[in-house]
Amino acid sequence: MNNHALAAAVVTIAMLAAAGWASAADQAPSKQPRRSAPLVSAHAVAIRNDADQPVSFYLSGCDKPGKPWPINDRAMEEFPCQGSCDICVFTSQDVRVSYTLQERSRYRIYWNGERDRWDVSALSSAADDE
Repeated sequence: MNNHALAAAVVTIAMLAAAGWASAADQAPSKQPRRSAPLVSAHAVAIRNDADQPVSFYLSGCDKPGKPWPINDRAMEEFPCQGSCDICVFTSQDVRVSYTLQERSRYRIYWNGERDRWDVSALSSAADDE
């Protein structure tokens, strides 16, 4: 390549870059790693306890609670759930919540101050894990 062709190529690349045209190879890789939600095992749900105390819940619904599942404060663990399962969290004998959870999904148990009870909600993104 002669000097004129090299100079023309440099000018062309500079013009394309200024216009926003650049190939994927020309673009610098992102310095920040891409964050994604952690994977949940098959036949399980991930549950995070947002409270400063251990909490127990049931995965067989409120009508026949069965075995209580404890989770430590500020912990996130997986629990068995095939297809879907019904979580039940008691605040007192008369106050409880019940929701249907979906296998391979992530949820949190937290104190709902507006309703004065334990509650459950879905975690939808990696930002929710912070």
